[in-house]
Amino acid sequence: MVTLLDPVAARLSRLRLPITSRGIELATPAAIVLLVWLAGSVLGLGSLSFAEPDEPRFAEATRQMFLRGDFLTPYFNGVPRFEKPILFYWMQAMAFAAIGPGETAVRLPAALAGLGCLLLTFAIGRRLLGETAGLAGAVVLATTFRFVVWTRQGLTDIRVTFFIMAALYAWLRALDEPARERAFALAGWSAVGLAALTKGPVAVLPA
Repeated sequence: MVTLLDPVAARLSRLRLPITSRGIELATPAAIVLLVWLAGSVLGLGSLSFAEPDEPRFAEATRQMFLRGDFLTPYFNGVPRFEKPILFYWMQAMAFAAIGPGETAVRLPAALAGLGCLLLTFAIGRRLLGETAGLAGAVVLATTFRFVVWTRQGLTDIRVTFFIMAALYAWLRALDEPARERAFALAGWSAVGLAALTKGPVAVLPA
């Protein structure tokens, strides 16, 4: 059966090439993605002050979790803050516990989620179109302006994107590997649940 994707796949089939140049093998794709991520999303991560209005409010709500000893209900200026689900605050709380409060700790979970998005982009691209295409997609994403901005802010966007991409990858594996279909399907829905705990119902809405 011919599908609309067949012409696209035919054009992109030439990307199924080993990542080599004049007989000299390049660094592994993971290393390339890591270097681009470090340069764009990590370098100077905590050098700028919080961006108004949301980033400092999320940061303060996380800080008050430690002051109150209450890690179930976020507070801001003494008022419960339920603007985002709890997993978002727990991510920042773990960074606070690891390296101490501050701009870097607030943004670190987003930066790590950005790395996860890049690796998933590579993995999905490699499975569908080949290793070179997967690497190209990851590098393009890593150098996209809005993506870099999101990975450098203590907000929900890039984190929920990571979980949604993880769900897509798991479901792709479920389609490709019937023997483990159930396990990968459950993993995909688990990722959707984590996305909902990060940003809310947007995780289950159709794109």
